[in-house]
Amino acid sequence: MKVLQFTIPVQGDKTVIINEEKLPFFYTHLHRHKEIQLTWVIKGEGTLVAGEYMQSFKPGDVYIIGANQPHVFKTGAAYLGKRNKQYVHSISIYFDPKGSLLPLFQLPEMHTLKKLVQATAAGLMVPDGKKEIIQQAIREVQTSKGAGVVTSFL
Repeated sequence: MKVLQFTIPVQGDKTVIINEEKLPFFYTHLHRHKEIQLTWVIKGEGTLVAGEYMQSFKPGDVYIIGANQPHVFKTGAAYLGKRNKQYVHSISIYFDPKGSLLPLFQLPEMHTLKKLVQATAAGLMVPDGKKEIIQQAIREVQTSKGAGVVTSFL
């Protein structure tokens, strides 16, 4: 299967990109992008394929997908019929630690966050015990404006 290089649509100059989707199904093509992706699946189920990794996903799951990691959230068959009234709902945050955030990640105070970013290069499913705090943080980033987006993200 061919991996598509994908460009995240950005409105204006943004360092941290927030994207909320409510669609009949998730994007159907195996793809990659230079940004790290943090995705909270609010509604929907199927199979996540990320590199060599494959696992079922369900509402409430949160994933970190590394930069340039080929991936696809394959929506379950129940979402694909013509008479289907179901939909998927997710919120994703995209950021490029090698782009405009690079000077920030070089600060000594950011050492722990930099190590986390490096450790999740191949992706990570957020463990059950940590999902709720990450979901709340995603909502905080989503509702922030201006510089508050970056501070909430950090």
